[in-house]
Amino acid sequence: MLNQSLPQSYKDKELRKKLSEKVEFLRLPHPFSGCYKPFEKCLIESLQHLLHQGITFSSPIEVKLSGDGAPFYRSTFILLSFSFPSIDPTAISATGTHTLGVLEGAESYDSIKYGFAPCNSRNKI
Repeated sequence: MLNQSLPQSYKDKELRKKLSEKVEFLRLPHPFSGCYKPFEKCLIESLQHLLHQGITFSSPIEVKLSGDGAPFYRSTFILLSFSFPSIDPTAISATGTHTLGVLEGAESYDSIKYGFAPCNSRNKI
């Protein structure tokens, strides 16, 4: 049965493709299931957004990285995120954190260390 209110599959595919072109997500290495965004691009976009809001800051900028587990039904995900606690007044709320990557698996230091290994460019900045 066809219904005009339901979207057609080719339109869904076009919309997903357009959305994927706007946001760059990369896969984590093979033994791990998840994805991440390049840290440099995400950091620059976040700082530009703060500038457009009228928040001024000077160099150096304090960046807080955090990895936290989030249960979702029977699976557990680890979210890698960052915030600017010294310049962003919303840094402690959900709107002030910026997600870098998601990893499916148990919460452990080894999972964060080896699963998010491609995100190590943050140490070079």
